[in-house]
Amino acid sequence: MNQPQVPPEMSLTDCAVLPTYVELDELIACPEALACIAEQSAIRLDMLPVAIWPNELKPVLILACDSRADNIQSERIAQLVDYRYQLHLVPCASVELGLVIRRLYTEAFTSQQLLEMSRLQIDQQAVIETVAEYPVHLVNALILQAVRMGASDLHFSPQRQSLEIRVRVDGVLLTLACVSRSLLNSLLVRIKIMATLDIAETRLPQDGQFRRIVDGHNIDCRVSSFPTVAGENTVIRLINAQKQLHKLSVLNLPQQIVDQLCSLVHRPAGLVVFCGPTGAGKSTTLFALLEQLDHSALSVMTLEDPVEQRIEGIRQTSIDVSRQWGYAQALRALLRQDPDVLLVGEIRDTDSCRMVLRAVSTGHQVLTTVHANDVHGALHRLQDLHTDNSALALGLSGLVAQRLLRCLCVHCKDGVRGCETCFGTGYQGRQVVMEVLEITSVLKSAIMRGESIDELHDRSIKSGFINMRSMAMQMVRAGITDVQEVNRVLGVAATF
Repeated sequence: MNQPQVPPEMSLTDCAVLPTYVELDELIACPEALACIAEQSAIRLDMLPVAIWPNELKPVLILACDSRADNIQSERIAQLVDYRYQLHLVPCASVELGLVIRRLYTEAFTSQQLLEMSRLQIDQQAVIETVAEYPVHLVNALILQAVRMGASDLHFSPQRQSLEIRVRVDGVLLTLACVSRSLLNSLLVRIKIMATLDIAETRLPQDGQFRRIVDGHNIDCRVSSFPTVAGENTVIRLINAQKQLHKLSVLNLPQQIVDQLCSLVHRPAGLVVFCGPTGAGKSTTLFALLEQLDHSALSVMTLEDPVEQRIEGIRQTSIDVSRQWGYAQALRALLRQDPDVLLVGEIRDTDSCRMVLRAVSTGHQVLTTVHANDVHGALHRLQDLHTDNSALALGLSGLVAQRLLRCLCVHCKDGVRGCETCFGTGYQGRQVVMEVLEITSVLKSAIMRGESIDELHDRSIKSGFINMRSMAMQMVRAGITDVQEVNRVLGVAATF
């Protein structure tokens, strides 16, 4: 038996533990896993190949089975599977297992056909109509492909004559497929059904969510539909609910930056403010900082919108603005929970800014975010939200701005940019670049006096502050990225 290819971008290091239970109705077929066992053998033994995970010793083949599976079944399946695989049995509901096995073997074959067909710039309507449940198979194939590409979002963008399907990989949209405009309604109806949205409503925005198991990983899918003149534009945010958050030590930050961040987070009280656009990795850095703390000795609590990943040892809460449970209201109640460290997802208005500074004044450590392009812009934003410069100066410990820059692909050969590994872009993976402004006693005094942002900028430069572009150019000189990527993310440097 030929050894099936292990799915890309999936490893044991991406998950804390192997799965302990499988929801059959959430499974998306993994063709490589299904190729390990013939369909009739899987049906006879009531065991469904779910995924293949790489491992240092042997790749792990994950199998869903009846919780009552005995040793005889295990021995039989071991005889059928290539010896190079280590088996991991996961219980599931046995009532529908036979039906699910048949469905997934059919889906694995059909989905790949539909995905390849959807990449062709032709009218596929006549061909696809002959395939039973083609919207189900195609949507599943698209989600599978997007997750394997490491995409954060899957876009369904209607055009005048077609439906363009794109994925956001490393912050940039790439075209995944293009299907006939006639398939728009059936595909969007399928997505709405999955997300429990109103399929009859096409004139108003809608939000929903669902979960799927892709290569053994639980993927939370957040769906947003929005009406346009060409039809409903639909975006699926893909979140690996089991993916481990990075530690500060593995973010590849310069030691100077690491020392500054650790100094800020280990202070007994103070406000640390992060800024940057959506998708700049702020949450990853914030949770990496929280990981530096002793959770057994400190009470760490968060307010998020929404909670995307559950972290052991931290009490997390989602806000709900529709029910008058915003950051200001939730923070007021949270302070009665005797916390030591608070992570507040965002300072959105004057009330939330006032409550955050009140928490700092009572001896709490608070980490939060604001909308701004750089640290001085964030400081200006805070001054707009809170007119008491004294309270702001006394409470503020530091400001951090960050972006993610795409790294040059190490697999591109002979000086030619673009290969299969990087999907022809010339880049693979991203590296965080940031600037950190510690609020020294000199800057605190300047803020209290109400000095302008330009004056504060000059003072910070004199105190040794290094801006984000300078840090990015260090990465260029180190061969991590290039000037074109720096200009794309940070804009072209002004010349006078």
